[in-house]
Amino acid sequence: MMGGPNAPVLVRGGRPQTPPPPEFYAAPTKVSDSLRFTSIAAGYHHTCAIETGGDTYCWGSNERGQLGSDAAMQTCAAGNFACSGTPVRVEGGRRFVRLSASLLHTCGLDAAGDAYCWGMGLGGQLGDGLRQSSSVPVAVAGGLKFATLTAGIASHSTCGITPLGDAWCWGVNVGGELGNGSKNQGAATPAPLATSTKLKAISIGQQHACALDTAGNALCWGQNWFGQLGVGSAGGSGGFMESFTPVAVLGGLTFVDVVAGGMYSCRLPSTGAGQCCGAGF
Repeated sequence: MMGGPNAPVLVRGGRPQTPPPPEFYAAPTKVSDSLRFTSIAAGYHHTCAIETGGDTYCWGSNERGQLGSDAAMQTCAAGNFACSGTPVRVEGGRRFVRLSASLLHTCGLDAAGDAYCWGMGLGGQLGDGLRQSSSVPVAVAGGLKFATLTAGIASHSTCGITPLGDAWCWGVNVGGELGNGSKNQGAATPAPLATSTKLKAISIGQQHACALDTAGNALCWGQNWFGQLGVGSAGGSGGFMESFTPVAVLGGLTFVDVVAGGMYSCRLPSTGAGQCCGAGF
């Protein structure tokens, strides 16, 4: 039978359709022969990158519009949702300088500090107040300017830090990960983090988040069933279960970086001797 692995195949009705990309690659594979990128952000099942000319391209799963395009695509998971094994240009003509890709949504910052998000929005994670999904970038409400932006790889939430060090979060809040003093009450527009401490870095995990203040001290908030907040106890062993506002991580160390994972957190001090807490399986 003629044709390579990417040749059109016949589907119902006799219409040609390009087959979906392979389910895995056992060796590093070039994304594109023609595009060159300056930065990249990996989500749960999709990836986005900024091309040298300034346009943003995404590839992977697109079941909620997280690739930022309505263009015709392949189908994955036995035809259950759209996907693309090659980069597709994000629509809208926005030029971003930073990207953050999450579970089912993506966000970007432009040079002026304005935030835009696209993809899954039913939990408010796009920040535009509509609680609707969007396959093209929509502006985050409130007129805030951000220096950094993070949409955790395993989360349905987004947080940003302004140039003055104030943090704002929006989206799902089932574990208190928005840090606004509540639980379950999500935010469809940016809500201020419940602290007056100025921050320089922030990372969102599955149902918790962590940050560094301007002095390098670590703070965490949200779900603590496995001890991922680093406060010395875990809800799963009858200890500290959760916090809806930022709490200080034990140890008295200062750090240069912090990452909140699925059910764990890691921090990197200036000595390079990283430390982690939370689920160890």
